[in-house]
Amino acid sequence: MSKPLRSNFVPGTPSWAVRRAQWKALGLTDADLEKPKIAVVNTSSELSSCFSHLDGVSARVKAAIRAAGGLAFEVRTAAPSDFITSAGRQGRYILPSRDLLVNDIEVQVEGAMLDGMVCLASCDKTAPGQLMAAARLDIPSLVVACGYQPHGHLDGAGVGSGHDADAVIGGHLQNLARQVDRELELVLADLGAVRAAEGRVIQGFEGPARPFGTGTG
Repeated sequence: MSKPLRSNFVPGTPSWAVRRAQWKALGLTDADLEKPKIAVVNTSSELSSCFSHLDGVSARVKAAIRAAGGLAFEVRTAAPSDFITSAGRQGRYILPSRDLLVNDIEVQVEGAMLDGMVCLASCDKTAPGQLMAAARLDIPSLVVACGYQPHGHLDGAGVGSGHDADAVIGGHLQNLARQVDRELELVLADLGAVRAAEGRVIQGFEGPARPFGTGTG
């Protein structure tokens, strides 16, 4: 005997009635409401190329769930990106965003008492956040790594938004370090010349040394 789905409430109860009314208004049938209800957690956002491609992935996942006899509900969550979300308030938004994502998933999946979830991960904040949410909710879950983010092109060659930016910044820092080294060498050379000149001046004012005890007075 199969285990009852936690998403199926007791018929005739107020919670069952309002839930049924909401979902029937979406065009779902009575047969649909008896199926396992699976959340497709989509962190898609047009703010960053990290997850701008996830809507297409989500459509395929929902189709696969329906083909397997489930009922898919796509839910959206916060979508933090280091390159974009760290701009405001000196990066104070990006650091707690992973925990915000965990709570976001809990509110929507656990709050709705869904039976399982498929999380679409495509950034270094969303993936750990979704894994933490899966552990916290303790329901059947899949975290899907959704591939590399799209990149642009320059003069016909692919340009990665992360790797190439790091290479450019790294090269700039190396050039800056070499420039600082050269300027430091010049400063030290000038300092050495000044000290040598000071030594010659002091030596000129000292005059010949007198033996101890031969002074007048």
